[in-house]
Amino acid sequence: MKPHDSSTQLNELLRAARQAPDTRDCQPPLGFSTRVAARAFENRESAFSALFESLSWKALAVSCLLMAVTVASGYGLTRGSSLANASEDDGELSDPVTELLELNT
Repeated sequence: MKPHDSSTQLNELLRAARQAPDTRDCQPPLGFSTRVAARAFENRESAFSALFESLSWKALAVSCLLMAVTVASGYGLTRGSSLANASEDDGELSDPVTELLELNT
């Protein structure tokens, strides 16, 4: 019996594979590029996602408006109260913690 040499058999198989002709068809099927382009540009949004997107943009606009109103009203209140406190305290700003402690004693 002949000893079994797997590396020799592997080398013979690889050599045979290198010599075999390439018979593969490298052309894509007819209409393949058209289908790929059509799927790339198709609109896959459902009705729910379109509604959610629309409502999200409206909610963003409302929240920005509310933020602007809040900042504007807070700025006016802060500026007016600091001017009033400055005139009452002769230039000193009042400390709310100190005022609270003075009320409790």
